[in-house]
Amino acid sequence: MQRPGDFYEINVSVVDLTTIRVALALVQCGKAHIHDVDVSKAFLYGNLEETVCMEQPAGFHTRNMDQVLLLKKSLYGLKQAPRVWHMHLANQLSKLHFKTYNYAQSAFVRTHKNSNMQQFIYVDDMLQIYDNLEMLKKVNTELAEH
Repeated sequence: MQRPGDFYEINVSVVDLTTIRVALALVQCGKAHIHDVDVSKAFLYGNLEETVCMEQPAGFHTRNMDQVLLLKKSLYGLKQAPRVWHMHLANQLSKLHFKTYNYAQSAFVRTHKNSNMQQFIYVDDMLQIYDNLEMLKKVNTELAEH
């Protein structure tokens, strides 16, 4: 269990309901399609920047029972986990030429030629709005590799 002072930033931005409504309006008008992604084990993808140690879990023991474990990856239940995951995902989307909206750090857009794709992040879920199926497939394949 973490104690006060054991962690720093723990907040993570999530896309707001108004932004989702605008995106869904595009889908309703028939100008775009929607795809929902629940990222399995999302919090395990992020690397921790700060030093976080934990007691040995039940059933796992080293020779010295007083040793603690140094975490390199975030875990579910860790206060920093959502923020670390969001930073990792934002970095990956940036590499795929997505830009954030000025008003929403959890809303990303990519425009290529006449195609447009938007990603809306809510903790470990992604709502993808797209008008080109090939772009969706390519982006999701590249995201799955990282």
